[in-house]
Amino acid sequence: MCGDSRVYLIREQIGRKITKDHSYVQQLVEDKKITREEAEHHPKKNMLLKALGCTSYVEPDIRARNVEKNDIFLMCSDGLTNMIQESKIYEVVEENKEKAPEILVSLANDAGGYDNITVITII
Repeated sequence: MCGDSRVYLIREQIGRKITKDHSYVQQLVEDKKITREEAEHHPKKNMLLKALGCTSYVEPDIRARNVEKNDIFLMCSDGLTNMIQESKIYEVVEENKEKAPEILVSLANDAGGYDNITVITII
């Protein structure tokens, strides 16, 4: 992945982000200069350090994962994660796997969605 789109793994009703945001603010969090809570409202929250289209070549992060039966992967743009808490995302996916993308986009738009919103689940 590149930029601030994310991939989440939901396994046995436990969800976790398995990608790293390539943003200035994420780097500040990793360097322990600001907290995750401060990052959510930081004025440079959308400043990307790596993204597709910024240069002629970008090296994406590539990771290998063991996949288990019933694992669910959710890929999404920041248009979703800026509007919906991760806990709510996990809840929606667990309750309605097949319709989760449609439901999550609607929830983000209902919450005032101002950015493009892309959601894909792999079940």
